[in-house]
Amino acid sequence: MSRYTRLASTNEQEESISRVEKWLAKLNKRIVGATTIGKSPQAVILDLTYQGGEIYVSRDGEIRVNDELVEDNVDFEEALEVEF
Repeated sequence: MSRYTRLASTNEQEESISRVEKWLAKLNKRIVGATTIGKSPQAVILDLTYQGGEIYVSRDGEIRVNDELVEDNVDFEEALEVEF
């Protein structure tokens, strides 16, 4: 369990955050900040830049990067390329 998976309110959300961390490690990128929004269960927002809010993980485990739905590592890389 990482400090970011601890923000998760549901098992699906925790699994999705863990997947994001693995994908970022492969790309030599890291999360620089995180926050939650909403009432329990909450959505988790992960920052790749200072207060960037690039990654949004909903309570049902849906991952969005720069407002694009991400299903796998390929989608994740493509969504990141748009921003960086």
